[in-house]
Amino acid sequence: MVALIRNGPRSILVETNKREELISYIIEKYSAAIADINTVYEKTEEYNTVIYIVQYTSSDYSTYIKLDTIVVYEESLSLLSSLFTIIDTSLIKSIRPGPNLLVMRAIGDLDNVIRKIQEDFGGTLDSFIKLSENSGSNSSILGISEKPLNKNMTESDFYPLFLKIEGNYPKVKKELRMQALNYLNIGIGKKDWNETEIRIYDSFGAYKLHYDRMMAVLDALELGLVLGESWSKDHPRFMMSVEVYRVRFLTFKSPEELKQILFGLEYAQDGTRIVDYDLYHKNKKVSWGSLRKTSKDRNRKKESLEIRNTILEKLDNDTKEELLQLETAILKTRF
Repeated sequence: MVALIRNGPRSILVETNKREELISYIIEKYSAAIADINTVYEKTEEYNTVIYIVQYTSSDYSTYIKLDTIVVYEESLSLLSSLFTIIDTSLIKSIRPGPNLLVMRAIGDLDNVIRKIQEDFGGTLDSFIKLSENSGSNSSILGISEKPLNKNMTESDFYPLFLKIEGNYPKVKKELRMQALNYLNIGIGKKDWNETEIRIYDSFGAYKLHYDRMMAVLDALELGLVLGESWSKDHPRFMMSVEVYRVRFLTFKSPEELKQILFGLEYAQDGTRIVDYDLYHKNKKVSWGSLRKTSKDRNRKKESLEIRNTILEKLDNDTKEELLQLETAILKTRF
């Protein structure tokens, strides 16, 4: 499935006359931590909850001042149910749903993407802090990022402008999801996409490690999107059948460019060949022989390691470390 949009942490607005006591209660009772509003995305995952302790400045509860931010590593519905049990005590005066947070992945011209979404949905563009002020459950705040959605994000991972959209949250999210691929295409300048199939084969069976290693690089280099995965059989020789893991991958790179990257990942740092990453486009195999045709005296291992070094230069330190750790784990399956 193409994952281009997900929820951010849910938020709750809590009013109290005993801030310090309430903060101590939440931290002692739940897995929670005090946070800065700028680090909310960094410190939370999709199903966590952010509690904003607020002071209302209008009688209709439409405007408020945020006094404290607490991240609770629990799902919002169960947390709300628990907090409602103490609402009649002096610890909590009121609880209300806060704004809904959404994260969308885009690539390329992010300003063009966020302004196109504003054109389609309306709403206000501003910083996350300003948009989250005086926002309630009828508001959805959308942030866009080039980073993969399966990882926590820091403030710097997002485009500086967020979009606040008013209206029914499930409807807003559904319509954004339906248009997400179109917005992605707008960001990369309406380039043509190539649908490919990557076949992973390892005689030692460490498929999960090879998949994680490959996806760490493809995500870090922002090369495309996974459309689907499945197990299958391949037939490298007559009367020979081997198990392979197939990944349908959508990319705006040419099949040859993608093959070059996959080829550079077939060897570990010590020069051990650890995996076959075969690539197919339009049911035709893209072979190693189609790369660097100008050279007559070719060395597969040397070429792969040269490409590997080029790939490593483009990766951030965290991804490099992840890559090396996975290779260490893979090599342990060889003995």
